[in-house]
Amino acid sequence: MEKYINAQEFMEYLKENNLVIIPESYADERIKELNAEKLKKRLLRRRGMITFREISDSKLWGEISPKAAKSYALREIENNGLVQKNEVILVKKGKMNVYKIHHLAVERVAKIKGII
Repeated sequence: MEKYINAQEFMEYLKENNLVIIPESYADERIKELNAEKLKKRLLRRRGMITFREISDSKLWGEISPKAAKSYALREIENNGLVQKNEVILVKKGKMNVYKIHHLAVERVAKIKGII
């Protein structure tokens, strides 16, 4: 069953309801940004350990992969920089070992990078 609509009426309907037409790719990117922002706020409220995957997903240290975040933190430990030796620990998670970093170190690095 085909039905045609009046373009003028459709445009007026959009204006009356404050609606716009955007590309799907833009909407997807915006949703990802909002989810990252929500995760970032939740992680900053957390008082404990944070995984490098969460740092990457929330973009707390910018556009960085989990592997690069871990590498950065370990390099900072070696250079006696922003991250202290006792702030990164190895935790058993099932059969895997996962590195986690203390939230204070995450905040410290994010402030230096200008993210928060």
